[in-house]
Amino acid sequence: MNDYLTEPKVWNPETSEFVPVVCDQADHVSRDSVASQLELQRVHLTYKIQKHTLTALRALISEGTLTKTEGLETYNTIADHNGWANIEAITSTYTVEVCYNSDIVLTVSGVEADTEEEATAEVLENLEVDNVRVKFDVSYGDYADEADVWIYDFDPTEDLSAVATEEYN
Repeated sequence: MNDYLTEPKVWNPETSEFVPVVCDQADHVSRDSVASQLELQRVHLTYKIQKHTLTALRALISEGTLTKTEGLETYNTIADHNGWANIEAITSTYTVEVCYNSDIVLTVSGVEADTEEEATAEVLENLEVDNVRVKFDVSYGDYADEADVWIYDFDPTEDLSAVATEEYN
């Protein structure tokens, strides 16, 4: 285990070294709270390094320097050496929301693509719209009823749009 987690230390710029944290009763700083803050910072830094490593490898793949297989193997080798989880694909994973006239009608998770545009295109190009049904209320004076109509020649695909958001695991 890392020594800085068992005994929290802070950087002293005057001596250019880490020194133990001393609890000052005036500010009620405990070793446990400092240790938990350090652990949170370590987790956050690790996450950022993983994300930037993936971004760099994806850039090398998109410019043709690496293949997707080489990029995946490179990342997993780096992950093994750093105690990170391995990944199964080097591409990004997106959640795509399909909208009809600005209303979300379908959410698709786990769409693998290199960009948001590719993810939305993938979903929209392979989207199937079947069994279009319209429900509405009809009234005239004191008479009212609910209508439930199937429309067979209606194609709403021109009014569909999609928005992709990258999933971070």
